[in-house]
Amino acid sequence: MVAQIIGVVILPLLSRIYSPAEFGVLSVYTSVVSILTMFTGLRYYLAVPLPKHKRYALALFYVTLVAHVAFAVLLLLLAFCGGSYFLEKFRLSSLQPYLYLIPLGVFTTGLYTIVTQWAVREGFFYTIGLTRIVQALSGNVTKLAMGFAGYKPIGLLLGAIIAQSCGSSTIIKRSLRDIPLIHVSRTDIKRVIVKYRNFPLYDMWTAVINVVGQNMPQLFLSFYYSLNTVGLYTMAASLLSLPISLVGSAIGQVFVQRGAQAKYEGTLSDFSRKSYKIMLTLSIYPIGLISLLGPSLFSFFLGRQWSESGMYAIMLFPRVAYSMTYSPICMLYAISDKIKDSFYHEILLTIVMLVGLYLGNVFKNPLVAVLVYSVLSLIVMMLRMTYILNVVGIKVTEIFGMTFSVFIETAFLLFIPAFILLFSMPMLFLMLSAFISAVAYLTLNYYKFRKEGIV
Repeated sequence: MVAQIIGVVILPLLSRIYSPAEFGVLSVYTSVVSILTMFTGLRYYLAVPLPKHKRYALALFYVTLVAHVAFAVLLLLLAFCGGSYFLEKFRLSSLQPYLYLIPLGVFTTGLYTIVTQWAVREGFFYTIGLTRIVQALSGNVTKLAMGFAGYKPIGLLLGAIIAQSCGSSTIIKRSLRDIPLIHVSRTDIKRVIVKYRNFPLYDMWTAVINVVGQNMPQLFLSFYYSLNTVGLYTMAASLLSLPISLVGSAIGQVFVQRGAQAKYEGTLSDFSRKSYKIMLTLSIYPIGLISLLGPSLFSFFLGRQWSESGMYAIMLFPRVAYSMTYSPICMLYAISDKIKDSFYHEILLTIVMLVGLYLGNVFKNPLVAVLVYSVLSLIVMMLRMTYILNVVGIKVTEIFGMTFSVFIETAFLLFIPAFILLFSMPMLFLMLSAFISAVAYLTLNYYKFRKEGIV
């Protein structure tokens, strides 16, 4: 939480030092690194917290580190031998000057991911939280300093790399004080490789599909449009998704714990119904209101050059708003032992997102492409939620009823602010209508939840 607040506080400075196109370079770079990082350590690091005996955990840790270093070296060799060819092939020529930062970024990001899993096993949660703050401070200070010095956009890239490096070093120093001298044999290593083989065989590819889907819009927009467009889109997506990143993971962890308990108690259906309704109410309207105010808020908060980013926020509203509900509730796949179904549904969602971007691109307008992508993604996520909620015992008609009642309520509450924005009326009218709308939303749902015994 503190690290994200630091990022938000410093963002208005960065947005005035770096241009949207320079943020676009960072976005494309981050997308490539994120996808490649999914192959880190063959995903064996996810199993590090699982073994009962520490020597098996250490064996997994060693296997993961060796595989990770080997992969980073392979990427470096590919960069030397044919990196320029691959960048040209995928129309990523904007990364040509920073080719060798790609394997470095994959190495630092992957290393932090690996050592964090060891810290989770050992219960170093305070240290993990501290690294987030160290990352936010070191990364943003680097970006600011290099930006002021005129090193753009490389300052953004190096800031991201330095942040990961500082986070890893903090955890490594803490772990080295506590790792006992335990002998790990070749037999132990072979045993854990075989026992946890499903991580590289299945989980790794699921993660790759998921991350490709998440980063698809940035790569697509860089492929067909400009880095300026990528930067505007990425800023909108990042800020609009901030509530998800702030509360999404925390709610997800609580949902898994309470959902598992509800399953054993036979109350999973009631628990899921109440959770879905609450999350819908807390996500659709607030993010919708923020989206409508996006053009004005972005221009004020980030600077005039970012005003168009607010339009991307409006286009993204359907997908991002529902994602805040979708993120914790999709944990029902794990609670209900439907992991394989989740894998196939993830493939479907990724294909639909790609189709949406291509269909929207027919109009040769990036805003339309993002809107079609957003709407089609929303439809698939709603179908996924309907499926998994039905699995736990909620009727399809009831699911649709809850979903559409919240959307209709949101449309009603946002009608006047949207009308004022559409016809470019004075800003005072927009802010006043938004305030009245927000008061109506809070009052309506307070009495609704109080009547149902939720608050």
